[in-house]
Amino acid sequence: MEMSMKSRNRTLYIWSKIFFLSMIIDPIFILYACESGLNATQLFTLSSVQTLTIVLLEIPTGVIADLYGCKTSIILGSLAFILANIIYVTQPGFWGFLIAEILSGLYKVLFSGSDETYLYLELRRCNKENEYAKISGRIDSINFALTGALSILTGYMYLLDRRLPFLVCLIFTTISLFCSFNLENLKENAHGQKSVGQTYSAYLQVIKNGTKSILTQKKLAWFIMYSSALSFLLVAILSTYQLYFLKLYIPPEYFGWIYFFLYIASSLSSQKAYAFKTKNMQKTFMLLLLLLTVTPILMLSNIKLLIMIIIIPRIIIGVYPALIKEYINKEIKESRATIFSIRSLFMRIIQIVLLPLTGCIIDQYNLNISYLFIAGIGILSYVILKRYRPSRPRRHRSG
Repeated sequence: MEMSMKSRNRTLYIWSKIFFLSMIIDPIFILYACESGLNATQLFTLSSVQTLTIVLLEIPTGVIADLYGCKTSIILGSLAFILANIIYVTQPGFWGFLIAEILSGLYKVLFSGSDETYLYLELRRCNKENEYAKISGRIDSINFALTGALSILTGYMYLLDRRLPFLVCLIFTTISLFCSFNLENLKENAHGQKSVGQTYSAYLQVIKNGTKSILTQKKLAWFIMYSSALSFLLVAILSTYQLYFLKLYIPPEYFGWIYFFLYIASSLSSQKAYAFKTKNMQKTFMLLLLLLTVTPILMLSNIKLLIMIIIIPRIIIGVYPALIKEYINKEIKESRATIFSIRSLFMRIIQIVLLPLTGCIIDQYNLNISYLFIAGIGILSYVILKRYRPSRPRRHRSG
């Protein structure tokens, strides 16, 4: 009887993950915002606001999951996402979008780690934690397939009614929420939990230790600088895709098809990420940065055939995360999780500063000038990273 209850709980969790189709609005989101009266400066500023929300709430939301259980965090995150989408539909202006972006940032930090932790805890109590990677991968695969299929329809739904993709998204995420309500509430450690004050005190101490490790290890510092540069280029370029499609006079009904193939590219490249491993990975990473720098330069052209180059960032998204995490892990001697948190913080600070400037350039000048600005940041990053790249240990010749 107990095993059947555990099996039912795992099934509910799997369905809650599968139906949380948050990305089906991505192919038309920028288009919807522009047609709602927002300009590029406002759009990119909103992205910075969401990023700032994530930075400020990362720790408090982690405390919620620790103190009150992963189920509580998942439910609150789902409610935040649903409320954000309701606001997008009912209050399509700058202030409405601002509130919705803050709620979207809240949903992301509430989900950050808690949903994956829940699956691990569920499998561990059944002595099946060794199946985690297989089950997690299967869930992501099904979720991706549904997202891709619905993305094809997103553009057509948008033509019928601008709000329809959001409403469809709401239907699926509401089903996910109902599944989450019926989950058991699992905690990492049900006894001896730290208070909020104790958690913050411990966090500040490990931040101090992690920062010291970064400052004393040149290679680790280089990887964090690299991550910050690459992440800005990725976010900035991806945020202009729908504006780029409009520049090429591509009808909105085809946006979903384009995003479907982009999702496929990321999925396939992530499966083959380790094929990109070389003896000199710093050289490989620099090549990825160079390819990403060239992408906005090629996007200056109005030749529709060159639209194929937008696949480059999506391939890098599939390849880069697994590789960079592996090589950062090799350099870390202590405070592993904290150093990754510091890396994430640096990446987001760069975005908070430079994304609004990118949007302002689009409004004050045009999209092409913003591509030159993004490429300029890429070139500057390439020069600095190459200049300060840690040297490889020399091989001494024998005899």
